[in-house]
Amino acid sequence: MGEISLKKGRILIVEDEAIVAVDLENAIKEIGYDAIGRAVSAKDAINAATELKPDLILMDIVLKGKRNGIDASRVIKEKLDIPIIFLTAYSDVELLNKAKATEPYAYIVKPFQERQLLASIEMSLYKNKIEKRLKESEERFRSIAENTLEWIWEVDANGKYTYTSPGVEKVLGYRPEDVLNNHFYDLFHPEDREKDKNMLFGLFTQKWPFREFVNRNIHKNGQTIWLLSSGVPILSKNGSLHGYRGAAIDITEEIRSEEKLRQTISNLTQLNTNLEKIASLASYDLTEPMHMVSENAQLLKLRYGNKLDANADEYITRIRDGTSQIKMLVDDLLTYSNLKIQDKEFMPVSCDIVLDRALTNLQTVINESEAVVTHDKLPTVFGDDIQLIRLFGNLIDNAIKFRSEEPPHIHFSAEQKEEEWVFLVHDNGIGIDPEYAECIFTVFAPLSDTKKYPGSGIELAVCSRIVEHHGGQIRMESEPGNGSTFYFTIPAEIKM
Repeated sequence: MGEISLKKGRILIVEDEAIVAVDLENAIKEIGYDAIGRAVSAKDAINAATELKPDLILMDIVLKGKRNGIDASRVIKEKLDIPIIFLTAYSDVELLNKAKATEPYAYIVKPFQERQLLASIEMSLYKNKIEKRLKESEERFRSIAENTLEWIWEVDANGKYTYTSPGVEKVLGYRPEDVLNNHFYDLFHPEDREKDKNMLFGLFTQKWPFREFVNRNIHKNGQTIWLLSSGVPILSKNGSLHGYRGAAIDITEEIRSEEKLRQTISNLTQLNTNLEKIASLASYDLTEPMHMVSENAQLLKLRYGNKLDANADEYITRIRDGTSQIKMLVDDLLTYSNLKIQDKEFMPVSCDIVLDRALTNLQTVINESEAVVTHDKLPTVFGDDIQLIRLFGNLIDNAIKFRSEEPPHIHFSAEQKEEEWVFLVHDNGIGIDPEYAECIFTVFAPLSDTKKYPGSGIELAVCSRIVEHHGGQIRMESEPGNGSTFYFTIPAEIKM
């Protein structure tokens, strides 16, 4: 709070003795204040105060008429809240006690001294300004507390509520007067009461603030309410604890939503596990019949090839090609679903070694296509080496499969950006229309002629799943006829 400047005040004199009134008026002007009027009775004092609205009133306790200065003071204090200094020449204890009940700012005994008058006026005006500022602050706080959705509260050092805003009724159904003088833990859920009570009193002992304290409470209607609370200690000048002040909000719906989300995730996880098991079983059940069909087609050609015409040979070839395509599709589906089943603990993996092993696995395809694969120095990352070899291999195989008339040229590089490695895989293949840049990572993306470009179309979907499994993202930039660049990220931090 900044300093309070005291302007020279306007003072109303209420005195039925003319000589005393004149002396007061002269003394007030002498010390630099403005005497704005005089009154000689309680009625005149009330009317003058209402009309002139002075900053201060010098009021004689004993006035002419049936009503005295005490009576006038009560009315003025109630209606106008103007500070009053009583003037008295009496030492009547009963009279002074009645005057004290109106809470005057000071007493001046007649005959007065100018120094006493100045000190009383200065202190009264200063006190009045302080009280007005405090009142404004309290009204502002009360307005905020009564209109916010939060429940504002204060407790003493023993945990008893000394203040609670009307928000408690919105949150827990109780009126403020129902809560006052109860302990904060009286409203806690019985199952959590001792634990939460001891935890908070532990903070009281240390005089520590607390934030985002979540606990269960009991609503007036018996329902369980989750509250999110924060509080700060109220300390005296010497550091002793007076209590805590804080606020709480109802987060029951958020908690219920989180519980529903957790249950949904659990259900989806179980469903995914079941689907993976089904995919594994289905792959076996499909592979065996296809294998039998392919073998029988081969036996048919070997035993009866010289007895069949050209059309029969073509039909047998189609059967074998079809079964091979189905087997490839089933194998890729199993690979895709098993990416999670085959999870293993992540370890530091050298991507230079990963690329070498991927090239070894694809050596035949690389030689047949005369592909050239180059790379910059690649980093060591934290991951699954088997999955990363498949990732690198699928990207190389994809580039070779969709090559242009020129021999394939594929280049790997990587650069660190903040907390992740960004890998770039560039090729000089046929490229792809940018409108397909996102859907190519979905399972069986229908982007190519399977006769011209064999395969199940699942390779890039596998790449996407591997990258996501490692905490990264994958995307592609490409233009038809100008090759493609694949970007994927892997966190840079090596966790041991």
